[in-house]
Order: sequence, then structure tokens, then C-alpha cells
Amino acid sequence: MAFGMVAFGNKAGEAIFRGLEYAEKISWNCIGGFTVLAYLDKNGKFKSFETQRGGTRTLFTEGEETGVNPPEELSNSRIAGLIAGGPDRLEPLTQFLAYKDNVGIITGHRIPTYNSVNNKPINQEVLSHIEKGLTANEAIDKVFDENPECDTGLLSIDMKGNIGMRNSEKVLRNIESIGYAKRSNTENRIEVLLNEIFPHQETAELAAETGFSIMNFKEEENIEITVRAGTKVNHGKEDIVKVDNNLIAKEIYTTDINLLTGLQICIVPYKNSKIIQNDNIIGKLDIEAIVNLQDGVIKDLEGQSEVKLTMKGLSD
Repeated sequence: MAFGMVAFGNKAGEAIFRGLEYAEKISWNCIGGFTVLAYLDKNGKFKSFETQRGGTRTLFTEGEETGVNPPEELSNSRIAGLIAGGPDRLEPLTQFLAYKDNVGIITGHRIPTYNSVNNKPINQEVLSHIEKGLTANEAIDKVFDENPECDTGLLSIDMKGNIGMRNSEKVLRNIESIGYAKRSNTENRIEVLLNEIFPHQETAELAAETGFSIMNFKEEENIEITVRAGTKVNHGKEDIVKVDNNLIAKEIYTTDINLLTGLQICIVPYKNSKIIQNDNIIGKLDIEAIVNLQDGVIKDLEGQSEVKLTMKGLSD
């Protein structure tokens, strides 16, 4: 009956937004309606966006336009969390996503506002324990130990990036459609918890993997070599491109000797061909082109007289 997601690290805000966005594309039932997303802004304060219907399509708008990208500040945030589900939830929507400056964010599924044995919304109770000094996972465990029959499952994240997750004993006994996924490394972590969204586990995995990929993506400047018509292709024991100081291919080698006779439509140079400059391997070919080859000589490359092909460094 809800979709919860938290992230800590590089581009945490964009990670959870895109995770939900892609989950909406493949899943059905309690999704694509209300959404509340909170993130840590550049001043160390939490801000939030919300919508009752449309999910990620209406969470951010520009005038009459929907489906716009999130603000840059949100995308670059290092702590973020959201809750989403079907349409038309009780106002205020922020009751379902508990957050507080210098404390953390609590999201989850089922009824995150369920009244605890202390007659307090259970998500707010977890938040208060974090504020008192417990980690996100310690706070979750304390509250769920005291409330085994509450109708909820929660995800918590504190300011240090600790994440806690737990479903109540009642939920685990009775709810079969729970999806849960997490990804983490030394720099980034992300977790997803949901139910009554189908396919449940596959949706959780897709959302987590999408977000985690965004968090770990490192944009690098493309290095390109130039391949021109008229270049001779030779047979060799390895796929190799020898380039000059301007990264223009002067010699190309292929392991497929059959390509060197007659007219051939083929891919030369081949992906992962070693790029050699001044007898040193400087990288491997990443992007290929389809060429017309006549008796081992390139006649054209996808209809062009020359193309730029991206190479990747040896460490990639």
C-alpha cells in the first residue's frame, strides 16, 4: 500500500526520484499517485515536495508543464527519502514521511502513522529516538520491539547515513506482497521497501539498482580516435588500432582474416581493440562503427569518410 525509499551519498536526491520514476513504468496497483520527497538542502535543512496524483510526473512542474526534472539542489543532495503510493491520501501528506532537521527521515509502507503503544505516530516515535541519540537502526529496533503488532514497516535514515529497516511481526505474518532491496558500498547506500505494488520484489530491485547506478556514475571526458576511409586493415593475432599523436588511426589489425578479401560489411575496428600510441597501450575501443571494407581497405564508415570513435582508459 506504499513505496518507501531512502538514500545516502552522491546524488541521493536524484537517485530516489529516478528509482521511483522507473518503478512507475513497470509496476501497477498502489503506485503513481501521491508522493512526498524530502531532501537535505545546501544549508543543511530538509525541504520537501509533494503531489496527490501522478507520482513523479507531477512532483515537479514548470508552469503548465509536468514531467520536468527535479531541481539541481535536490538532485545533488546527499540525504533523501520518499514515500509514494496510490492517489488521494489524507492531508497533510507530510504526515506519512517524517523528517526533522539534524535528525533524519522516516518512510515506509502500510501505515507509517500507526499509533504506537505510547499513543504517538510510530514514524515520529522512531524519529524522536534518533534525535535522542540512537542510530537509525537502533531506533527502528526499539520501536518495533515495543510494537510487534503495529501495521507497518519502516525505513529510517539518520544524518550519518545509517539506515534501519524492519517490518512488524504482524506484517510479516500476513502480508505476502512485500518487496525489499538494498545496495551499498563505502560511499553510497540506498534501500527500498514496498508492498501491494506488483511485481513486488522485481520493482524493489529495479528501483534500488536504478538509484544506485546514478549514485555511482562518474562522468568522464570522452577520448576519441579518428578512423578514416582509405585506412588499411591487416590480419593480426589481436584486434589493435595504432594511432598517431593526433589520435588518428594509421594501422588497424583484425583477428578475422576472412574480412580482408572482397567486399565486406563488418565492424572494424572491433570493440575493446587495443589503442596503441608510440608503442604504448593507451586504452581500448569503446564505440564501434559499421564499415564497408574492400580487399582490406576501408571504403566508408556508416556512409561517412571519417568517424570519431570513443575509447576508454585502461582503468575503466
